[in-house]
Amino acid sequence: MHRPPRPRRLPPLWLLIAATAVGAASLHIILPSLPRVAMDFATDYGSAQLVLTVYLAAMAPAQLVYGPLSDRYGRRPLLLLGLSGYLLGTMLCVYAGSLEVMLAGRAIQGFGGCAGMVLARAIVRDIHDRERSAGLIAHITMAMSLAPMFAPAIGGWLEVWVGWRFGFLMLSAFGAITLLCAWFRLNETLPAPVAIAPRAMAGHYRLLLGSSAFIGYTLGTGLATASWYAFAAGAPYLLVAAMNESPSAYGLWILLPMGGYTIGNLVASRLSQRLGVDRMIVMGTAIGLAATAALVLWTGLAPIGPFALFLPMAILTFGQGMAQPNGVAGAISVHPHIAGAASGLLGFIQMVVSAVATLLLSAIQAPVAWPTVSVLAGSVALSTVAFAYAILAQRRVPTILAATEPAPRPCEPD
Repeated sequence: MHRPPRPRRLPPLWLLIAATAVGAASLHIILPSLPRVAMDFATDYGSAQLVLTVYLAAMAPAQLVYGPLSDRYGRRPLLLLGLSGYLLGTMLCVYAGSLEVMLAGRAIQGFGGCAGMVLARAIVRDIHDRERSAGLIAHITMAMSLAPMFAPAIGGWLEVWVGWRFGFLMLSAFGAITLLCAWFRLNETLPAPVAIAPRAMAGHYRLLLGSSAFIGYTLGTGLATASWYAFAAGAPYLLVAAMNESPSAYGLWILLPMGGYTIGNLVASRLSQRLGVDRMIVMGTAIGLAATAALVLWTGLAPIGPFALFLPMAILTFGQGMAQPNGVAGAISVHPHIAGAASGLLGFIQMVVSAVATLLLSAIQAPVAWPTVSVLAGSVALSTVAFAYAILAQRRVPTILAATEPAPRPCEPD
């Protein structure tokens, strides 16, 4: 006798939040310990920064892989596989005897940890319509913003009291508990498997990459993100080497720019619908440019100190908090019928650009402010150019459509 299919239900929201927070926290918890990592592995700080670069580089292809594979094989097996890989990579970092082993662990950790970030939103969307999904996804997105806010503070305290390896040990425990809970509580939500069509996917990516507006919005968002990761990679070294601060100080000071970004997001959520995507980008970018100019002047003309570094950065991230969500909305709205492909490609480019920025910083790192400030300022300037290019390209589209539209035929006399 044929049994009716069991109704699909949403897994516990706390489980989806935990799966998302795992990857976000792991990216940032090691940052205050980078000077110590360099000492423990008898290497320079630039090489130690690769633990951030490799993590970002591993997340880039994961943005493109998890979505299509989960459409074919289901959300549950892909999330379980990702969390298992995350746990393996984290344990490699705990017992790493060399920087090379740690970088391998970070690559596995980043690729696996990205699963929760990508799949949690898809799981919610499997169950609920767009309006209901928006509220639930907001809770999940909050985890992605709160985890990076508090992870550096926790990592700094752990570095001072017990060492950076204990941070990875704590992450492995968190990952193991999340994996165990997912095994027992995560049900499959995919309505029906979808065959993977490589040719169709390639066509979607060609369409997006051929759009000036998509390229502009995506590069603008990616370069803004790169400026943040350049700062996050360089600031711990400046605090310890140039300002003689403890690693835990970074975890406290970083709350300023994190708070600025959160407030900028709140402003964007209130004003974007009223003012529009492009106007919010212009406003946020203008604030960011002014803050970057202040950062360059302050660190160039005055003795470097935490205020000179973190106060302008807080204003910059406030502007980026206004501009970046609108940049994402602009990018995925260029071709709404392939918004999923646009979101994955945007995430991929965002991670690649951020990894390149941190790699460049690692090559020129020194115990002075100019390497970090130079990469940050260059990223902000290029982001501004990219956003301007996107806005101009988007405004040309109605003109082009109007020019190519056939003229109305004259009415025949009765």
